[in-house]
Amino acid sequence: MAMVWLLPAKLQKKWDLHKISDLRRSDLDLQFALTHEFINREDGWNALRAFYGLPNYSIRGFDHQLGYKALIADKAQVKDIYTTDAKIKSERLVVLEDDQGFFPDYSAVILFRKSLPSKVKEILRSFEGSIDVNRIRELNQIAEDRKNPKIAAHKFWGQSEDSKSDVKERSLQLLGLMIEHLFLVLVSLFFAILPGFPLGLLGARGGHTHTMIMAIGGVFQTIPSLALLALLIPIFGITKWTAIFALFVYSIIPIVRSTSVGLKSIPDHYKTAVQAMGLPKHVQLFKVYVPMALPNIMTGVKTSTIWNIGTAHR
Repeated sequence: MAMVWLLPAKLQKKWDLHKISDLRRSDLDLQFALTHEFINREDGWNALRAFYGLPNYSIRGFDHQLGYKALIADKAQVKDIYTTDAKIKSERLVVLEDDQGFFPDYSAVILFRKSLPSKVKEILRSFEGSIDVNRIRELNQIAEDRKNPKIAAHKFWGQSEDSKSDVKERSLQLLGLMIEHLFLVLVSLFFAILPGFPLGLLGARGGHTHTMIMAIGGVFQTIPSLALLALLIPIFGITKWTAIFALFVYSIIPIVRSTSVGLKSIPDHYKTAVQAMGLPKHVQLFKVYVPMALPNIMTGVKTSTIWNIGTAHR
């Protein structure tokens, strides 16, 4: 692989450009869309321009993918890429030959242990010279278009693509992702309900307790999900439990808030009637107040579920 230069085929034909040294011509008015990395590298644009003696062209820094869009929209005419890039074939772009050998030639080699059986070594050595740059571009384009590198591998080995097997594999993969997503959502929601309901009962008493609970929860919810994960990864590592803890933090406050609001919204004359009956406080709470506040409580649980589904998806 090597970093090279390319431009749309129609311009190559118009200006008859084939080599990087052709860019020395004074009649060219070209815009260059270069990746930021290549602009800043010691062996990047400045070194290349000095090596070939190129004019001081107009240079703009682009993200790699956005640079392609600039070429297609004719906002730029020349871009840096890798010779094996799939876009060379799909967008009908033309590679300018590195005729003076500025870029080093990177060749793939096969590494294996000496202790391998001779038959295996023979099979590995049979791959030598079996693939070139154009073939890699073609395979990369297949992998990119079909979103499945295995299809490109089947193409390389000359095997027929088993569409049924591919659909089955994708279906199993999708099922696995769905199960993992449900696991993250349901487990985090379960652990959020356990403390969320009691904290909501405390918050329903009002005063400083309610203010403190809401304030702490509000602070956690102002932290973006990705930022919270970044804070948790050094502590818990990159595991599913790290994601579950982050989802738990986002889930608990809607449950606390809805429980507190639901209990506070019970009319005073109901409370007076229940107290006049002489029922114990725990009976008043769980037999009367909580059932009356249940619609509000479930609203908080639904809100937490929706947030969890959306956040876990990221």
